[in-house]
Parts: sequence; C-alpha cells; structure tokens
Amino acid sequence: MNETNLIIQNRLREATVSLERANLIICDETWKCDSSVPPFSSIQLVMQGEGTICIDETIHLPLCIDAKDPKKAEQLFLDLVHSVRQDDIFSAMKAKQAVLNLLCYYLDCCPKDSVSLVAQTFDSPLSDAISYVESHLNEQITVQQMAEAAGYHASHFTRLFQSRMGISPGQFILQKKMETATQLLTSTDLPIAAIADSLGFGSQFYFSNFFKKQTGMTPSSYRRLYLRAYLES
Repeated sequence: MNETNLIIQNRLREATVSLERANLIICDETWKCDSSVPPFSSIQLVMQGEGTICIDETIHLPLCIDAKDPKKAEQLFLDLVHSVRQDDIFSAMKAKQAVLNLLCYYLDCCPKDSVSLVAQTFDSPLSDAISYVESHLNEQITVQQMAEAAGYHASHFTRLFQSRMGISPGQFILQKKMETATQLLTSTDLPIAAIADSLGFGSQFYFSNFFKKQTGMTPSSYRRLYLRAYLES
C-alpha cells in the first residue's frame, strides 16, 4: 500500500462521529446547494437535484455519487432518522452506528480512485520510514530507527509522522505487525511460534499477549474462528 493510501486508511481508522441532527426534507427537482457551505459535515440522499458531502478536511471525496442500490441508501437514512428520534439510553450509540453504516456505504459507492488526500506537500523521507518498517517486521523496530531511515531527529520525526499519518510511529509499527499477524494466521498454517518469530516478538507468550490485547482473543482462537467462518460461508 502506498503512502497516500496508508494516510487515508489511518485517517478513517481514527475517525470519530457525532450526529447533530437528522431530518427528512422533501425537495423538488430544482433544489440545489451549489453555493451553500454548511457549517457542519453533512451527508444527504438526494433523489432529485444535487447534493454535497464534507467529512474530513484532509480527505477529498466525490461531491456526488450514484448509490449502487438507492433503496438500501434510503433505508440507511431512515434508520438514521429513526435512531435520532428514540429516547432510550442507547439512542446516541445507535445514532453513531447509523452514521458509520451510512458513511461506509457512501465510501463503498465511490468510484475507484476517487477518494484521495487534499493536495499537500509530503516529505518523501516518510515513505523511507514506512518502507523500513515493512521490510524489518521480523525485528524489534524502534522509532529511532524509523527516524534514521527518514533522515530526521527522532523528536521532529515523531511530530511530523503524527501530523501526516494521523497516528504515532509506535502505533504504526504495532499496526503493521498486527496486520501481518492476522494475514499469516488466516492465510497460512504456520505455527504460532513461527509467526511470533517472523514478527520480531521475543517469544510466543509475548506475541499471544500482544495479539489478545489487540483483538480480545488469542492467536489460536482467532485462527479457529476464521477457519470456522470460512468453512460455513
């Protein structure tokens, strides 16, 4: 995955949502909002006319897309409005989940390569640091080593990486190790000890504790669960 896609992935991974309001408005075919700039992020299902979406100031999304399944899109909006109108103690949580479901569907409907970063100047040395991590996952990688690969002092590198990637260098290292671990657990029959060794963990015990902290289950349990789901699908 290239640097730009990694940044987008991490921005979306760390995204939080809060719903301010949700309404159903009936508009005719002349409705437009070309010159309107709402003071909040908004997402609308427009059956006639045109609409806009603004989710993150650093991520560029298409202003208007065609829903793959308009009925599904409509139902997602109805679920959202319904969750807002509830008054039970879980309504706020349900509303957040409804927003995320809607956002995921929107992104799923975006044309290929239409989601991108707003034009910025990125330091190519960051790519060197990312490449260093990806090629040294079998070692115990430090932030200092990443900084040296990028040619920066560690403190400056940490601030730069955090601002550009949305996560700290340390979190990025753990994220890459975790992604590789799940891939090896689900696509190979390598022993847990071999996977732990290939990712630079001192022991299978340390790796298992790390994995359980991230997923809530041991590597063995995760592998069994994936295999069961695969066989049942």
